Amino acid sequence: MEPAHSSTSALAKQGVAAAGSLIGGAFFLGAGILPAPVSLALGVIAALAGIGAAFSRDKADKRIGPLVSIGGFLVLAAKLPASPPQVKSIAGTLLALGSLALLGIGVFKGVRFLHGLKQRA
Repeated sequence: MEPAHSSTSALAKQGVAAAGSLIGGAFFLGAGILPAPVSLALGVIAALAGIGAAFSRDKADKRIGPLVSIGGFLVLAAKLPASPPQVKSIAGTLLALGSLALLGIGVFKGVRFLHGLKQRA
């Protein structure tokens, strides 16, 4: 159980986690909805950024990098014209579920952040 008053660094981490989850969820949801050329470009960017983060020195980047890469590869699998229909369907479903999960996590963490901020006031 967390103390009644969170430390400043813990509160800041909650806010950053909330923002990151919301932005990531919106990014991947948008990448799944946008037309194929735009989605493919966003998928490549996400896959490369995730690979780069996986080789970072920061522990948090190493942890999140492979997940971002997987999201980018799901976008590519869902939008590539050469992908079989079954692969597109599965990748699109996983992408949508993952995006909605990220958005939900972001809302949950955002509420916790605002609650902690309110307690500090």
